[in-house]
Amino acid sequence: MAAFALESDFNQAKIELLLQKYFSTKKLAKKSTIKDKVIKLLLFQVCQDFLWSIWICIKEAKSDDFGTYGSDRYLRSKQKLAELEAILKQENLI
Repeated sequence: MAAFALESDFNQAKIELLLQKYFSTKKLAKKSTIKDKVIKLLLFQVCQDFLWSIWICIKEAKSDDFGTYGSDRYLRSKQKLAELEAILKQENLI
């Protein structure tokens, strides 16, 4: 779901709607909320973008050219990390 939301360029509202629709048919663990799922999804998005940026570095070291794809993914991972930090601060989790 993190990759789908990331590649679809979902904003916060669309991510929350996706999670609400997905979990409307599933039981959330006790004390688990959609906000908890948003936090987890954002964390996975940061990891995915960072992973792909590293993969691009490896491929480009072998003479492949991906243009700005790697740096774009890295910069988006930093942006998503800032979003995650803001949510965690807002929820008094950090």
